[in-house]
Amino acid sequence: MRPCFEFAEILYLNNRRPAARILYQGVSEAEKYQHSERLAFCQYRLFRIEVEEQEDLEEKLRAATQFELYVNRLDAADQLDAMKQLMHIYGLVHKWKRVDELAKEMHRIASVQYELEGRRSDTIEEGLKCPERPFYYYILYAYLARATASEECGDYKRALSFVKLYANGERWVRENDEQSRQIIAQFSKWAVANTYLYRLMSGELDVIDEYANYIALQENEIFIAVRYIVQAANVFKLNVDSILERFAPYIPYETSKTEFGEYKQTILKESYAQFLIDLAIYHFNQRKSNENALNTVLKSLEISITINSSKNMIACMALFEEYRDFADQELLERFKKLSSEVYQLHAKKDLILLDAL
Repeated sequence: MRPCFEFAEILYLNNRRPAARILYQGVSEAEKYQHSERLAFCQYRLFRIEVEEQEDLEEKLRAATQFELYVNRLDAADQLDAMKQLMHIYGLVHKWKRVDELAKEMHRIASVQYELEGRRSDTIEEGLKCPERPFYYYILYAYLARATASEECGDYKRALSFVKLYANGERWVRENDEQSRQIIAQFSKWAVANTYLYRLMSGELDVIDEYANYIALQENEIFIAVRYIVQAANVFKLNVDSILERFAPYIPYETSKTEFGEYKQTILKESYAQFLIDLAIYHFNQRKSNENALNTVLKSLEISITINSSKNMIACMALFEEYRDFADQELLERFKKLSSEVYQLHAKKDLILLDAL
């Protein structure tokens, strides 16, 4: 099956994914009773194709769960990239314990490989496989992921302990080239912003203006920061109208970039749907227009349906029901229509499950 596998790789790398998928499936079927690295790599490619094509979060989760059985069979370099992709999916569906576990394993593998790479520095090894980014990047990324998982679980003290670990990469990263300086600088910027965030969410409300002033200088990170500021406003009953007005051009937004490229569309949509829920709650808490708040809820519900985010759909529907007495007939009709789409979405999923039995 080697020629088929190699041809599949050519198709994949030339962005001919549908054709590559057929060949990867063929190789996987032929080798399904073997515990080969090639079988695992075919499954990895199929997983990447699936999650790139799918917006449906439940389908992404299904693909991740199915692929995870093969991760440990991959080459160490491929394992790191695969774990990063898996963490993205589990983060999207709020499985933060699993994100933390994968990040811990990523750190272990990357640390071992980085140490081995240092020992090999004086020798040349032909055919040595490298991950998409340098090994030290995955060490830093693992700390970032564990901080995020801690924050999402409400443990800001633990989150801050991980921030300190990715804040000063220059102290231990051996490389001193343009790429390493760029990567270290990006993680340092995230560390500063996230330190403000975790202090704010811990109740240090006096840092909110410093936080806003800092993110104003980081244009690509403004939306995410504003989303968290609104969450803090809801927790601590703050008025952040001036911040929302200041950053209004970034809300809503269409893209969010970092030094490492664009975020995936599904990640953007899921994050934006969450933001709209928090913004609606903020408007209700601040006694603003209930009609505008309910419109915001329905906008979030529409986005959540397109990506099949069960968590956000439930939150939207519960929030609308709580304030439905303030809805006019037009809003009630929109909610009825969207509720029907939610029902049809889950009815379709149930039929698929029954067909699989």
